[in-house]
Amino acid sequence: MHLSTVFLVFLPTVAFSYSTTFDIQHTKEAYNLMILLKDSIDLDQIDALDAFVDPKFTWDDCKEIMGYAEYVRMLKIYSSAKAMNTNWSLEDSGTHMKENVLYFTIRHNYRKLAYYPDLHFEAKPLGKNGAYILTRGKSDRCGKLEEN
Repeated sequence: MHLSTVFLVFLPTVAFSYSTTFDIQHTKEAYNLMILLKDSIDLDQIDALDAFVDPKFTWDDCKEIMGYAEYVRMLKIYSSAKAMNTNWSLEDSGTHMKENVLYFTIRHNYRKLAYYPDLHFEAKPLGKNGAYILTRGKSDRCGKLEEN
């Protein structure tokens, strides 16, 4: 077999496995970011719920540390905000990297309900320490994340 033939057969195999490895890495990174976001939302909601149902969160107990207007404002926040459903999964097919920015889509596991839309995100690396700036993507008319 001629050397150039071996090279032509071997090169696409290497390119495919290299591409697949990066896709797996991007998907893992997007999954980790989704879990961090989910945990942070869940913890905030638990804190808010605990404060609202806590019997100590009464005007008599709070008047020494906040004014009445602030107390009423906090009651409105805790009682009016509906909990955000974080029963999510990552859409593997939408995860990709473009110009050093990771794009991914989170799907609600209760998608049949209209008020649980898909969430499109972009994650821009912040320095070399593995941190990201996570931004909810703007959607175009077709509901896809604008990538430009």
